[in-house]
Amino acid sequence: MSAKSFRCAFAKYAVAKANDPELSPTDWNRVTKAPNSMRDHGMPAMILSISDDLQKLVMIGKDTKTRFSTKTSACYSYYKKECWDRAVQLFCDEDEVFHVNTSLSDKPEMRLFRQLFKGSWEWLQRFCTAKANETEEGKDNEGTDTD
Repeated sequence: MSAKSFRCAFAKYAVAKANDPELSPTDWNRVTKAPNSMRDHGMPAMILSISDDLQKLVMIGKDTKTRFSTKTSACYSYYKKECWDRAVQLFCDEDEVFHVNTSLSDKPEMRLFRQLFKGSWEWLQRFCTAKANETEEGKDNEGTDTD
């Protein structure tokens, strides 16, 4: 799957859903002609593609291809994890705390993604919160003696 294929599949699904509100994610393959594995494992890649981070998405794809000779569940899991990690980097602004980057999350495509795939958006928020907690713990432990 190419980086742009995620964006195209998202657009096809969004248009189909607008025309038929009763459409469900199980109709993904029929509507988009994209494999169900894209729906099941590709949500973070879709986020990257509609965030215009295609270059990084291509790099993740190439890295995954060099690590795995066949498309196995381990391969899909690795790809998905790398894409989620990059999405967290993109969507979490670091000030004093992490928060969802509003300049990206307010893009029309992202608002539509949040509407269509609420569960995936909630995953992104959870990952950002986990990153924030991880960072805060690191700040709390700075300068402490652990011996």
